[in-house]
Amino acid sequence: MSSTLRLDRQRSWWRRWSMLLLVALAAACGGGGGVDTGGTGATVSSYSVGRISGFGSIVVNGVHFDESGASIVDDDGAPRGRDELQLGMTVNIDAGPVTTDAEGTANSTASRVEFGADIRGPVDSVDVAGNTLHVLGQTVNVDVNTVIADPGGSLAAIHAGDVVQVFAFLDTASGAYTATRLERQGALPLYRLRGVIASLDTAAKTFRIGTAVIDYGGIAAADLPGLADGAIAKVDLQTTQRAGRWIATSIRTPLAAPVEGAATELEGFVNAFTSLSDFQVGGVRVDASGPAVVFDVGTAADIANGARIEVEGHLQGGVLTATRIEVRKPNDGGNRPEPPQEFDLHGAIESLDASARTFVVHGTRVTFDATTTFARGSVADLAVGKGVDVKGVLATGNQVRATRIKFDK
Repeated sequence: MSSTLRLDRQRSWWRRWSMLLLVALAAACGGGGGVDTGGTGATVSSYSVGRISGFGSIVVNGVHFDESGASIVDDDGAPRGRDELQLGMTVNIDAGPVTTDAEGTANSTASRVEFGADIRGPVDSVDVAGNTLHVLGQTVNVDVNTVIADPGGSLAAIHAGDVVQVFAFLDTASGAYTATRLERQGALPLYRLRGVIASLDTAAKTFRIGTAVIDYGGIAAADLPGLADGAIAKVDLQTTQRAGRWIATSIRTPLAAPVEGAATELEGFVNAFTSLSDFQVGGVRVDASGPAVVFDVGTAADIANGARIEVEGHLQGGVLTATRIEVRKPNDGGNRPEPPQEFDLHGAIESLDASARTFVVHGTRVTFDATTTFARGSVADLAVGKGVDVKGVLATGNQVRATRIKFDK
């Protein structure tokens, strides 16, 4: 593997496992040109890591990325098709400058889109009332924004023994995952797990991720990365346990540091909190003690280990100096509900059931009701082939309830 490709893979791993949504807005803020960090030959002046929340061009972190000319790859670097990108998948994107159009929509052109699930494996148990399931020894939380790609669209459709694929955000302190997309799979040649290494035993050649005990004794020493408790690893596993252990066939760990000097936005879980001037989000140290920090949602008192936040600022010397913070979910024992994610679907209506008040755009079923507002038309204008822009929230795990439908000009 060339040093350029290796560095590209390391950067990709760091972004993926920071669980950040990083959008470098240097060009929009009057900064200089970008650099080729994606190994594609294209100039990269913005990048983003987050869930896909819309289509037309893919929408990630509120930015509409035109992916029509992008290289689409999985997290092994293998080429994939644009049609494999699905709502709720977590992706990382290398792109050009982010610009804002006359209607206030942020747009960019992607050069590279990478996607990959955090867990692929068998369901151990399901707690429908508690909105959790355990998969491959990991605790996975399901919330109002989790896309459940199943005809039932609910956690009740998932059962112990099912093999599933989970895209998620990971709280590295607790080891718990918050699923952004959950889908059942057929038989898999290998299982996969990304998580935090614990209980490393170099004599027995084992470690734990969650409650899963992983045996790496079959991997040659030359093929092993540096292993340490607290490191994040991607592990491929045989599908059958041996003596209660999962047998690893390959292990990778991230190595690279974040890109310096960019206007940056991060979404992730707070950990290593000591004060407002010293905590981490996705492995990046944050200083939010400045007098100019604006809290759009929540207060400084909500910043604590286990809280999930969005933080915006500038990264210098490995420290993100915050200018704006939104508390997505405080660590308050669940007293404040998860705010709904806005989903955005732009395209032609593929099918319509007027009596059921549903239609399909980009393969996603949309429901509408008396509370839905219409622009540039009315409910009577809905028709197969009509171009629409739909904004809404998840009605079930696999349907979007439209809050607004705007017809194309």
